[in-house]
Amino acid sequence: MNEDEYFKEKVVWIVGASTGIGEALSKHLSLYSAKIIISARRVEELSRVKNEIIEKYPFMENRVEIVPCDIVNHQSLSKIIDKSLSCYGKIDVVILNVGRSQRSGWCDIDEQVDLECFNLNALSPTILTRLFIKKYLREDGVDFMNPIQIVVVSSVCGVMPAVLSPSYTASKHALMGYFRLLGVEYSDKSLNVTIVCPSLTFSPNNVMNAFTNKAGEINGESLTNITDKHMTAERCAEAICQSAANNLNEVWLSKTFDILFLTYLSVYFPYLFLRTIKFIGIQKLRKIRGSK
Repeated sequence: MNEDEYFKEKVVWIVGASTGIGEALSKHLSLYSAKIIISARRVEELSRVKNEIIEKYPFMENRVEIVPCDIVNHQSLSKIIDKSLSCYGKIDVVILNVGRSQRSGWCDIDEQVDLECFNLNALSPTILTRLFIKKYLREDGVDFMNPIQIVVVSSVCGVMPAVLSPSYTASKHALMGYFRLLGVEYSDKSLNVTIVCPSLTFSPNNVMNAFTNKAGEINGESLTNITDKHMTAERCAEAICQSAANNLNEVWLSKTFDILFLTYLSVYFPYLFLRTIKFIGIQKLRKIRGSK
């Protein structure tokens, strides 16, 4: 289906909308005259995104709402959902663009980093969605008040392992496990789940703020120039919207063939995947992935 036709007049809630892919999604959806709700922790960044949208698309002035959300504060999520629902009286699409990357060796990680990474990347989006579904079911529990779609922005790291990102890789695998099952369990209701797995996407803050091996520490590495292996955040947002509009169950995205090839190899031919990794060399893969 054409994205313009699919998203027109739909209410889309983007969780994780302040920078990177989430910001690009907010701006891209404005092209389709969607009504959008943008959420993240940093209200000042959400205000910037909203102002930039309205400046470029004046017709969006009354079609962008800000709902602050700290997704790891689970006790606050019920009220945040209520506030989001009150913006337009309904929500048609929820886009979960939540996550924080990592740069660390497998054996070097403090246990607290594993816990924080899992909480942010896997458990919190799952808890938010559970609460949303419970609130959005009709009183008879048979179906939803209107058809809804959950769009999960995961990563190819949720499909194949990525060096220097053990907690991140495992948390994205867990995230996809939760939402693959959600799609199965609610396949008899008007709920669709789309999981999108981007590979390298240019977003400087993603690398800068990545987990390391120590709790409370950020990677601090500055990614200033886009490489020939990186998608732009705008292209990634466009592909996510195309995937959602066509109700695709799972999509793997990569600008380059090699990453996509390794992803398919890891799923369908794991033995050949490991042989290929040995042939490429783990040191080269570490260099590609990058570290402090």
